[in-house]
Amino acid sequence: MADDQTSKTNPVVSSPLPLKDTRAILSQGSSWAYRIQDGFWVSRLDIESGKNLRLEYEKDQPALNFGFILSGNYINCFKAPGLNGKEFSNHAGTSGISYLSRQEGVLVIPAGTHVHLVHIHLSLPVFHDLFHMEENSVPRGLQPILNGPVERSYAFRAGMSPEVRSVLDRMVRGPLPGAPARLFYQGIALDLIAGQIARANSCLPNRKKMSCGDQDRVMHARDLLTQDLVSPPCLKELSRKVGINMNKLQQGFHRLYGVSVFKYLQHYRMQEANRLFHETDMNVSQAAAAVGYTNISHFSSAYKKHFNILPKKHILGIRDFLTVMPES
Repeated sequence: MADDQTSKTNPVVSSPLPLKDTRAILSQGSSWAYRIQDGFWVSRLDIESGKNLRLEYEKDQPALNFGFILSGNYINCFKAPGLNGKEFSNHAGTSGISYLSRQEGVLVIPAGTHVHLVHIHLSLPVFHDLFHMEENSVPRGLQPILNGPVERSYAFRAGMSPEVRSVLDRMVRGPLPGAPARLFYQGIALDLIAGQIARANSCLPNRKKMSCGDQDRVMHARDLLTQDLVSPPCLKELSRKVGINMNKLQQGFHRLYGVSVFKYLQHYRMQEANRLFHETDMNVSQAAAAVGYTNISHFSSAYKKHFNILPKKHILGIRDFLTVMPES
């Protein structure tokens, strides 16, 4: 990612959260932010420590954030209107939306944990500009802030689909050499915002809510499912390992990720194969084996169904593109 170029043209802030002490970040990791326009910016926090970390933060202004946890499990203890003293367990593969009229709290990161976060931050005027013409598309809990700050809190949490993870990986890699950075980050940010809004709207108020414990178990199941793509656990084994029955596990995947356990694994495999084609020299057979396919024909059919192109043809297109790219 072009951090140096970004810092010359856009303000760089210390972290996605208004930390009271940035020394822990500077010594244990890094933070980065890109301002797309006033009140609209994207940021990353990438940190790992050999000891337990407590990162205190405080902000007395309204904040609307779209957050994505690429890696790491940690605890967020915070105070906000209607949420005083709440403690949330955050897991890799989780995403969400939050509005807080003011906030303070502590991030608790266990020793040896690699935490990598991406946030999209919107001021209320920018949020109004984006959605005032489509007020009904905004989740009901966020509609009051279209007209300005209100003393309340809103929080939505869901899983991250493999497609969303792929978009985030593109953001982390940054724009191609010569591409306009502002348009690149704006396009990705708007794509992620629209997806999160759609997910929040799909969780109808009359549906039974999952407990925080069940959400944590489903997210843990997702981690176990994707740890070994060659030999992933079956549904029964996965259910036993996380301590939740198979029906509730399937329902939880539909609730958090929008698909069944099997579909999530299939989508994840396709996105991982696509990443391997872009980032390595693997051929079709090697990538298929890496994501758990022993039958090349079955892999090619699944890849074509997912991306609408055969993997061999896709590889040729990627290689041809890289061949004609000028050296940076």
